[in-house]
Parts: sequence; C-alpha cells; structure tokens
Amino acid sequence: LITANATGKISIDNLDVEIIGGTLTLADKQLIRPEFLDFAVTRQAVSGITTTTVDYQLGQYVEIAMTANIVTFSITDFPSQPPDVYGVIRLKFVQGASPWTITWPAAYKWPGSVAPVLSTGNGDIDFIDLWTDDKGVTWYGSYAQLYS
Repeated sequence: LITANATGKISIDNLDVEIIGGTLTLADKQLIRPEFLDFAVTRQAVSGITTTTVDYQLGQYVEIAMTANIVTFSITDFPSQPPDVYGVIRLKFVQGASPWTITWPAAYKWPGSVAPVLSTGNGDIDFIDLWTDDKGVTWYGSYAQLYS
C-alpha cells in the first residue's frame, strides 16, 4: 500500500529494499529508527607526518602509521548538517621503528586533563577514541595503549 500525505511524504507498507552494488546516499539527512543487523566502518589509512590531517568523511576508523613526530593534528570535513549531531572517530596509531610522538591541539580534552603519550616500541599499537558534540570544535578522548 502506497499513500501520500499533505506534506508530500510517501508511506509504503511492507517494503523490502536490497541494494546490490551502488550506494545509498542520504547527504546529511536523517535515517530514522533503523535497526542494523550487520554493518562495517570504512578504514582510512593515513601517514603520521609532521602535519597530519584526517578527513572525517573518508571513514571513522583511521589507521595512522607513524613516520614522524606529529606537530599539527586536525580532523576536517565534519558534517555541518543536521545542526545537533554527535560524531565519533577511532584512531589506531601504529608506532614506527623510531618512537614518534604527537602534540595534541588544545581543543582535545582528556580524562584528568592528561593527554596520552604514544607507546614507543616498534610496532606498538595505541587506540584513541574521540567524540564531539559541537561539530568538531572540541574533541573528547579516551585511550587504550601498548598493544603489540
């Protein structure tokens, strides 16, 4: 049964949609009350260099291979719509042969105001989870470290 209301919204009862190949793009629009049975997050690979930029829209699981000290770190391209959005991103730092470091911007907040110091062993892995409720102006973080 297909019906339309006065605002132009269309209601369809008992509809199953299967997308085989291709993409469903909502362009920063809401998907209301979905139930996800299975999903995956796109992995984004980034080199940890002096100025490291992560593009939020390229994937919220970011593997950063450390090759230098990160002096300037930023997350860009956070969705501007809708107005009240919450965002989360997971960073996986993989330490190189040298013990590289990161300098966190002041807008990144940590438990007890203590920013994490990356593990120093070759191949060590640190996970840092960040979330924002003001479109990326302020990021709050937590971390788990020294996986090898």
